[in-house]
Amino acid sequence: MSQIYTNPWEEFKCVNYSRKKKLFKKVNYLAAIKDLKILSKIFEDAYGPEYSAIIHFELSKIFLHIHKKISSVMSLKNKEKCYWHGIIREKKYGKTMFSSTFLNWYNANIEIINTYENFNLTIKAKVSSLNFSIKLFKLGKFQECKNWTNSVINDLTDIPIFWYRCITILSKCCLILNDVSSFGKYLDEMKVFADTSKKRLVNDFFLRKIWKDISAIKVILNYIFPSYSNEIYQYNVKEIDELEDFSKKIVNYEPGTYNYYVHKIVPKYTDSKLFLFFCNWLFKKFPILERNERNKKANLKQDESIDHEYEILLKSYGFINDNESIAN
Repeated sequence: MSQIYTNPWEEFKCVNYSRKKKLFKKVNYLAAIKDLKILSKIFEDAYGPEYSAIIHFELSKIFLHIHKKISSVMSLKNKEKCYWHGIIREKKYGKTMFSSTFLNWYNANIEIINTYENFNLTIKAKVSSLNFSIKLFKLGKFQECKNWTNSVINDLTDIPIFWYRCITILSKCCLILNDVSSFGKYLDEMKVFADTSKKRLVNDFFLRKIWKDISAIKVILNYIFPSYSNEIYQYNVKEIDELEDFSKKIVNYEPGTYNYYVHKIVPKYTDSKLFLFFCNWLFKKFPILERNERNKKANLKQDESIDHEYEILLKSYGFINDNESIAN
């Protein structure tokens, strides 16, 4: 049986056409994106959020390639979120802060900030830096938090809500680092900012919140740390009796001070987050700060009471006579 004759040239053209079709076939990016999203979910459930972050990074590159800039940034944010969940999990189990997850999370934030800057979205880049510094604060990296916040605070002056978040986080860092002098200077900046913003007709409710915070802190700060009072405030504020009583209780180490704070002070200042943070810091740090003379007197009185009790004990067992004293 004879074979059917085929023209070699026609056969070559058919093979070459099929190869070109495969070579120049249009990539289906939508299908690839859909598959990668499913894969990221599988990776997160099976291996953990860190592995899902790798897929989100690939998604970001695909979105950037097809000129979907916002979607590219959102994928980078998902990558950062995955590493953040990994850090929280590691922190729960006591792992070191310089783990690979922490370093990957740190780099993910840098990528987000740089991407916004490359797209000329300056404000978004600054806000991302602020959010980054807030998370550093939550992780206990206070010096790094201060550095990042200081790098953006001047650029956010025209946006009061973000500026206030910056100055608040800086103030908290100063308290944790026991830098009371810098804390006072930041309170001064808040006062100047509030007065200036009032002239620019900024939201009065927001400004009242600032004044309430700094006025309440001023009452306690000037009473407990008199060496800073002249440096911090040069204006009059309404004196609050409860705060003065609270300050006296702290200075005199009176029992029940914390209960007084919880039942009298906190209900009136539930919306003053910085003030409440300052009060909680006082309970933890006050005995080792300032007022050294008062501390010495308190310790001396305590030693005298201990000696008196010890003397009574010795007399009860007949080791010393009633007319004798251990002080002699």
